[in-house]
Amino acid sequence: LVDKRAGNRRNAGCAAALAVYSGLGIEPVLRNHSRGRSFGYDLNSVLRLLVVERILEPGSKRAAWANRGRHFFRSDLSLDDVYRGMDELAACRGRVVAAMNRAISASGGRDASNVYYDVTNYYFESDPDGPDGLRERGVSKEHRPLPIVQMGMLQDSDGVPISYRLFRGNTQDGQTMIPVLSDMKREQGVG
Repeated sequence: LVDKRAGNRRNAGCAAALAVYSGLGIEPVLRNHSRGRSFGYDLNSVLRLLVVERILEPGSKRAAWANRGRHFFRSDLSLDDVYRGMDELAACRGRVVAAMNRAISASGGRDASNVYYDVTNYYFESDPDGPDGLRERGVSKEHRPLPIVQMGMLQDSDGVPISYRLFRGNTQDGQTMIPVLSDMKREQGVG
């Protein structure tokens, strides 16, 4: 029996999300990417925690890390590990997306007879030094004057993401679709 007053309660709701996560073939890609690298944390633990928290209680990376003890899986991570993991996840993004698409296609779950494209943008609350890298002033969907980053995403007929690409904030929406379609054809072998 679990004492309801105790601080050791766990969230069983992550079981469904973990089953899907496990079936997508992400873990072997992250393990291969981590092989031979000298960071002291488990990259799969970082992504697994962030994915489960995004589904159960969307919030910041810091909030996900703060909730790490409420799941049945281990997340022996520091907050710095979570933030450092973002660079490593970005470095293996293409392989992770390709593995996920292979797993979805192999399960018969991919209907690419129609592909849908959407563009959104992200703004940043803190901007001490102005635009840098992808962050540029552009047309914000929230009508904010802050620098933004554009993201174009392709989805299959069922609304399951196929691929995405980030663009500078000052890129017009109409100029993003052709590069994303070209990437999809090359990376995913979709006609």
